[in-house]
Amino acid sequence: MEYGTVVKNNQDTHSLIEGIDIGRIAPGTNEWILEGIKIKIGAGDRIGIVGPTGSGKTLLLRLLALLDPLDAGTIKWHGKGISGYEIPSYRKSVIYTHQQPALFEGTVEYNLRLPFSFRENIKTNYNPEVIKKQLESVNLSENFLNKPTRELSGGERQIVAVLRAVQLNPEIMLLDEPTASLDFDTTICVESIIKNWLNTGRGAKATCWVSHSHDQVERISKRRLFMKNGQISDIQ
Repeated sequence: MEYGTVVKNNQDTHSLIEGIDIGRIAPGTNEWILEGIKIKIGAGDRIGIVGPTGSGKTLLLRLLALLDPLDAGTIKWHGKGISGYEIPSYRKSVIYTHQQPALFEGTVEYNLRLPFSFRENIKTNYNPEVIKKQLESVNLSENFLNKPTRELSGGERQIVAVLRAVQLNPEIMLLDEPTASLDFDTTICVESIIKNWLNTGRGAKATCWVSHSHDQVERISKRRLFMKNGQISDIQ
């Protein structure tokens, strides 16, 4: 099944992305992991998602990021379906950060510079001064840029993944437990980096943040969702 199909209706000018009755079947089975999910992320939204392990939170973000194929439903981007040739542009605008991010062999700086070599990002440039300030905000020195990725702790890898995403200035960040391996003080610093990104530059940007911490969700979100057994609902 294709990742998206064109929906011929009036464009929703508020919605950045919308999942309509989306679902996913467990590979090799007939069992639905997610089914009939409806979710809309609009400009300026700050969405937090909580729920027990195995409830489908990570899978939902991956479906919205078009990293896993849909078995049902449609994802719309600015009110329209997504054709195959648009997927690279979509993934530039809708960035997913994994709890255990994959980094390339090499230094931290190599990993931060690498996205700017991709065709979708050739009109933007790596800004070392901005990165240095962001590193300072999480109590890391400029020397951190020279550290090989194979020597990074889990928390350091998460910091690199967040910095790599923020510098690309997407429309939406889909954040899957981005501070799970960090201590409280560093967690607050990373939250501040993301909040600063939200409040700078052009356009109203959005976040959809999965967390096991209800306290964190209270800090970083305006709308709170709960997932259980592949279903999603608002927290009243």
